[in-house]
Amino acid sequence: AAGFADTREGVRDALGATFYAHQTPEDDLSGIVHAVVAELADMGMVEVDPREGDVDRVAATPLGSQVSKQYVTPETGVRIVEGLRATAEMDPGDVTELTILEVVCDAPDMQDTYLGNRERADMYQFATRHAAELTTAMGETDEFERWLESVKTARILYEWTEGADVETLVERYRIGPGDLESRVERVEWLLGAADALADL
Repeated sequence: AAGFADTREGVRDALGATFYAHQTPEDDLSGIVHAVVAELADMGMVEVDPREGDVDRVAATPLGSQVSKQYVTPETGVRIVEGLRATAEMDPGDVTELTILEVVCDAPDMQDTYLGNRERADMYQFATRHAAELTTAMGETDEFERWLESVKTARILYEWTEGADVETLVERYRIGPGDLESRVERVEWLLGAADALADL
């Protein structure tokens, strides 16, 4: 997406100048590049055009380019786009601030918030009560515990946007003030990325 290379070989050559490459055999580096390009193509981040003889041309898609510009991981870009698409299919009356917070809080670039044993039942009940507002159904997630942690993070941030003070949130959710501040900063960044990706 940055224009450093437009072929698999060019990517390998660009990586060849890195410290990582000096520790990795060339065959391994070629295999890694091939696997990563294939994974990015599967995600819709790059297109591979094999038309030029043995040289595969690699180009960022509009999605891949925007994900790169937003400086989020491809996995986060995919999760945000999937979440935005799910949101578009929801009943408009069910789409709330909690909906978009769940999308970005479930992204890999968001820091999870620890879910203690005593909180688990409460978060489960919260997710059940707000199921219509969430883009992921409880039974659809492969990583239920991680998803429930993301719901907790979304809930904390939602309450913060609704005016809950830091002391209350710290006490209620057993989260440090610095942790809350870092979640707020990160969600602002991811909401900005979601806004940019929404245009695609």
